[in-house]
Amino acid sequence: MPILHWLTRDRDVKAADAVPYRLLERDAALSAGAPGSGNMLIHGDNLEALKSLLPYYRGQLKCIYIDPPYNTRSAFEHYDENLEHSQWLAMIWPRLELLRELLNEDGSIWVSIDDNEGHYLKVIMDEVFGRASFLSTMIWRKNYSPKSTARHFSEDHDYILVYARSGGVESGWIEWEFTADARKLIQESETYAVLNRQAVLGFRSSYALKLYEIGALRIHRRQPTWRCDITALRAALGIAPDVYKDFAQLRRKVFQTAKSEIDQLAHFRVEWKETRQGRAVAEVEFRFEA
Repeated sequence: MPILHWLTRDRDVKAADAVPYRLLERDAALSAGAPGSGNMLIHGDNLEALKSLLPYYRGQLKCIYIDPPYNTRSAFEHYDENLEHSQWLAMIWPRLELLRELLNEDGSIWVSIDDNEGHYLKVIMDEVFGRASFLSTMIWRKNYSPKSTARHFSEDHDYILVYARSGGVESGWIEWEFTADARKLIQESETYAVLNRQAVLGFRSSYALKLYEIGALRIHRRQPTWRCDITALRAALGIAPDVYKDFAQLRRKVFQTAKSEIDQLAHFRVEWKETRQGRAVAEVEFRFEA
């Protein structure tokens, strides 16, 4: 499958992993409606906002609509429409990755765009979501009269690219019909998976199952390493703050157990490397090897 290359691609495709998990703080002065409704209007950097939603809504959203910058070389006070092309690619990639993680298995994402970046967006979304997940390019009419100032053609429409979370089966990959025990583990860890057909779901640890899912998706995307700090690691694996507070326990009860199960059951192996700041472990880098 063709992919796009740009100067900072190697760094940009890992950008979502580097975004820290941040807590969402409710502002009572700006709030309205029932507190338990689940509706939220988030003010802040949208990349950080998307990352902060993952522990709560991973794999739960049925429909996502976004209206990214069209990159029309226009200047607005609160909206940057004048990015270098490589900057635009670097901006859109990690956001699409996080949005994909939020979608339900039968969910869809709708993205508005025009001719400036539309064709490049299609290639990127093919890579992030899979070409088989592409559903359609919707055309919507934005003007109903010709522009007398048009240089060549008076354009009267823009586009909406529509992708499913799981639109089809790629070679060697299927959507697995989970057993009751496996489904229970998945629901408990708020996760989902697209699995290699040789994979076996015999996991007993929900943490191992979650790490397996992360590894399977990373190998599928040709991004075999995952580096994060301890807070982000706990959030991603669903480890409660009051569980395994001592890192030696975390290593023994989670890492070693997960490695044993994954090496035995999965189509790949996992290793990890710990980075210390002083005496404490600050970061962990996992490597998934097929």
